[in-house]
Amino acid sequence: MMIKNFNSLANTEVKKNALLILESGLSSAHPKNFLKAFVNKNHILMGKNQILLSNYKRIFVVAYGKAADSMTEYVSKKNILFWASIT
Repeated sequence: MMIKNFNSLANTEVKKNALLILESGLSSAHPKNFLKAFVNKNHILMGKNQILLSNYKRIFVVAYGKAADSMTEYVSKKNILFWASIT
């Protein structure tokens, strides 16, 4: 669950329902859902180009913005060697 204090906030049925709707929206908008289509353990898609990761010894991923941390976390789990985020 993305909302860490869900139980303490959901002290009425109306608040619980609102938080469930919010949780659903947040989960749907999570960057990993978007990145699945572009980042693979073996390649990265950039537009119509497929970059084969096996062609490189070291790969550096740099991200910035509000979703930088979650995007770099997702990419790093795909065994890309180094990542950095700037938030």
